[in-house]
Amino acid sequence: MRVQHTSGDQPSAASATSRVGQSDDWIRALEAFGIAYFCFPDRGDPWMSTGALHAISQGLIGEAVVQQAYALGRSTLVDATWSDWRTEPFLAAQVQAGTTRVSLSVYTLLNGTRTRLVVILVQFRHTASVSELGESGLTPREREVAEMIATGKATKEIAGTLAISQHTARHHTERVFQKLGLRSRAAVAAAVAAHRLPARAVVYAAAE
Repeated sequence: MRVQHTSGDQPSAASATSRVGQSDDWIRALEAFGIAYFCFPDRGDPWMSTGALHAISQGLIGEAVVQQAYALGRSTLVDATWSDWRTEPFLAAQVQAGTTRVSLSVYTLLNGTRTRLVVILVQFRHTASVSELGESGLTPREREVAEMIATGKATKEIAGTLAISQHTARHHTERVFQKLGLRSRAAVAAAVAAHRLPARAVVYAAAE
């Protein structure tokens, strides 16, 4: 299935692979995990991820959702305030799509070249909860740590929140990376997003 667009500046059906190299690790991780998203830069043409292309081909995302994502992307570029543009993803809005099966999470981001990006993640209602990360062998405590990593908490903050030592928090963090086969906090954030989008902005720091 190929989605036909009525406007020349709507997301192209080309793979995002050639473009993510100029974007941030977060977008790279989203692409690596096959997450459906639409990206709207303030310079250049919009694009959609390979995950979005796959969802379209499977009939999970229809023309109405693409049109709604397009409208949200363009309007957010115009309406977002200066404080919404950061070097880490900022959750600006969560919107119900035209179908009850889909909701759209709108993130704003400044990439490495200071280009303003609006990234719209597609969340399917039937998507499993983050607890299913346990299928990767994470313990309940490690799943808690994975969620905290995804929301930008450093090891010291994780230790304080869970009332454990920093050594123990660091051990849990290392186990999360090891069990999920990941190397960065951005990738953990994407893994969590693949199951349940966080209630606030996904903010990540460099691995400690």
